[in-house]
Amino acid sequence: YKQWYENEKKKVFRDIEGLVASYPFFIFIKGTKEEPKCKFTRRLVNELLPGYDYKTFNILGDERIRQWLKVYTKWPTFPQLFINSKFVGGIDVLAELVSDGEFLDMVPEQCKPLPPKE
Repeated sequence: YKQWYENEKKKVFRDIEGLVASYPFFIFIKGTKEEPKCKFTRRLVNELLPGYDYKTFNILGDERIRQWLKVYTKWPTFPQLFINSKFVGGIDVLAELVSDGEFLDMVPEQCKPLPPKE
């Protein structure tokens, strides 16, 4: 069993790393940007990240990724945010970074919201 577990863990971690490497700003969420399936995802897309360019993965459609991601990040809840393939945190961490004004500096240039047109 231990061997199966370790093999499965390696495979899933590779899959997760492939997903987060596919875009510099990547978030695992419940639902989609257009149809968030929980209040935290809704807050994320509507309040905290309007105008940002990021890719998402709907964990409700993949139980394997959903369960293993918690092991990978050692974080029990969703959304889970990655920048440049590094785990940043969940909704509370993001909200704090945004309110402290630190978040914009963390985001890759091509993912930042466009400035308002004059």
